[in-house]
Amino acid sequence: MFGCTNQTVDQKAEAEKLMELSREWAKSAATDDIDKTLNYWADDAMVMAPGQPTLKGHDAIRKMLESNANIPKG
Repeated sequence: MFGCTNQTVDQKAEAEKLMELSREWAKSAATDDIDKTLNYWADDAMVMAPGQPTLKGHDAIRKMLESNANIPKG
């Protein structure tokens, strides 16, 4: 009966894992590594931005990432 046991979660360690994932995502996005960045989204993910149509799935999100990669940085 796993549901009846007390499980201790190291919240600080779990928070650090999430922060590390966030840093890795930010690094891949900043370097326009589209394939790596896309791996952070589930196959059926949706992106909802204000005033924009909802993007559904990897194909739509990939197009957004490719478009963003073509924006001059500066």
